[in-house]
Amino acid sequence: MTEPINPLPDFERPPVVEVALSVQFKDLPGLTPLQIGVLWQDCYRADFPKTQEHKALDEQEESFDLEGGRNPGLRIRLGVPPTRFWFLNESESDLVQIQRNRFTRNWKRGDKVTEYPRYSTLRARFVQDFEKFLDFVSRENMGQVTPTQCEVTYVNEIESGPGSVGHGELARILRFLVQGGGGFLPAPENEDIGLRFLIRGEDGKPTGRLHVQARACHRVADSRPVHVLELTARGRPQSEGKEEVLRFLDLGREWIVRGFTDSTTTEMHRMWGRKR
Repeated sequence: MTEPINPLPDFERPPVVEVALSVQFKDLPGLTPLQIGVLWQDCYRADFPKTQEHKALDEQEESFDLEGGRNPGLRIRLGVPPTRFWFLNESESDLVQIQRNRFTRNWKRGDKVTEYPRYSTLRARFVQDFEKFLDFVSRENMGQVTPTQCEVTYVNEIESGPGSVGHGELARILRFLVQGGGGFLPAPENEDIGLRFLIRGEDGKPTGRLHVQARACHRVADSRPVHVLELTARGRPQSEGKEEVLRFLDLGREWIVRGFTDSTTTEMHRMWGRKR
């Protein structure tokens, strides 16, 4: 992995609770639930002994040819919903998600506090498990894995309450917001903000987008009030090879780290122990 010429911002205690590295590809009709079961048994069961079944994610594609830069976001399939399978490790902190047109490798912080393993580690795990998937598809003659979109997602959880950032105080987290000045409106009861930023390639043309979503909510596990700050970088790789997939994932991660730092306040940087 090639690091950017300018070092990325770094934090001692980043609030990240989940990271997902994902590649979407053209549909593989032969990748049936039965075949995915064989894939789990042959390639993943030793490291991911637990399984779950979920509704498949819809196709998503960043488009740049619509008037005003509007983004269609996703494509809806009609008929019986396809299936997505999760393979989880014992602690459920690491998982692989597979469906007929998508492969995802996740890390998430569990009930027992686990330290964020950093991007270089997660990238290596993605490569290892994605190569197993590619080898299986080739061995079973299911066709070519042709990437159409790559995606990096970081989910950050910022606790609210006494001594921290309360609901209605999102301006303490996001630097482009202004705290209410004591006029007519009280502090907002709830907060949900979404922004999009174009990611341009070396030729200056759009190659993807960074999506920033901030919302106030309550954590499911203990009902504690939190702010969730989710950043997703999504776009099309320049070609179909695995190296181009990784190249976009690296670019997406850079945009997320720099975008996260640009979007958040100095107060939060001190809380998270910014080192550079």
